[in-house]
Amino acid sequence: MMMLRKVAVLAAVLVGVLSILFLANVHTDLPQTLDDIFGVKELDWARRLYTDIFGEASAQFVSLMYILSVGAIALASGVYLAMQGRIDRLEDELQQGRAQATREVRHEQTAIKAQALKKIYKMGDVEVPALRGLDLEIRPGEYVAIFGPSGSGKSTLLNLMGALDRPTEGTVFIDGVDISTLDDSQLAEIRRRKVGFVFQFFALMPRMTALQNVELSLTISEVDGSERRKRAKELLGMVGLRDRARHRPSELSGGEQQRVAIARALANDPTFVLLDEPTGNLDQETGRGIADLLNMLNEEQGKTFVVVTHDPMMAEEADRILQMADGQIVKEVTKAEGL
Repeated sequence: MMMLRKVAVLAAVLVGVLSILFLANVHTDLPQTLDDIFGVKELDWARRLYTDIFGEASAQFVSLMYILSVGAIALASGVYLAMQGRIDRLEDELQQGRAQATREVRHEQTAIKAQALKKIYKMGDVEVPALRGLDLEIRPGEYVAIFGPSGSGKSTLLNLMGALDRPTEGTVFIDGVDISTLDDSQLAEIRRRKVGFVFQFFALMPRMTALQNVELSLTISEVDGSERRKRAKELLGMVGLRDRARHRPSELSGGEQQRVAIARALANDPTFVLLDEPTGNLDQETGRGIADLLNMLNEEQGKTFVVVTHDPMMAEEADRILQMADGQIVKEVTKAEGL
């Protein structure tokens, strides 16, 4: 828009200058005015054209029309520029309103919903309950932490939410779809399209560059090559690694590798991203950087994150904290309330 305004201003100035020179040439006898100044011949044809069409008596009228035309063009240019600025502001406000409305509507839906969820592992004749009738609901655009000690059922819940395992009893809905009714190939499609995964140990392909690792998910989804490369570059820029795109995992720090993993998880624009102990293999300062990144992506991009962790710092960064013990959610608090 800024370029368009500059072009409009230059056009108005050019028309005004040319019109003034044109008038000077038609109604004065200044010899070789244009020839002296610009090195071009005087526009005698213009005087003859005016005389032939309007006659000598109409010269002043035509001059007046020219002046009025120049003024109208200048006025119209100014009005256009003012209105265009207003239109740009209105478009920005409308876009913000649409984003907010979309987010509000999405919050009325559910990204993940679990009902009466049970998971029992059998070890010979012994049954070990990992989840005991758990209920859970996560809305699009939320940033939720599932917090608890080892053995509380966090990893089991993550596997069920990510369609990596099936419950013994109960139902899991992903983006409104009851995944208990799906076969293995349909579950694979759900994982590919609806769920992003980020693991504690990054799970990057060691022989691929950061860019290629992000592209991998898009390759599996059969995204066109040029679009795939463009999307991967945008995502690396989003997580602050545009200048590290050509580096392999061994050439990246732990925090940078986890950022690549987050970019890869977002590649197919999933309904939500599951993060399994994303700071468990990082030092505290680097872990804080990952927490800040998730906050930014959630607030600015509206991404839905579910973090499974036993790290209080990581849990307290989430908008909502679900505390687990013995296969159940025993407490729910907000970020303001804290653990």
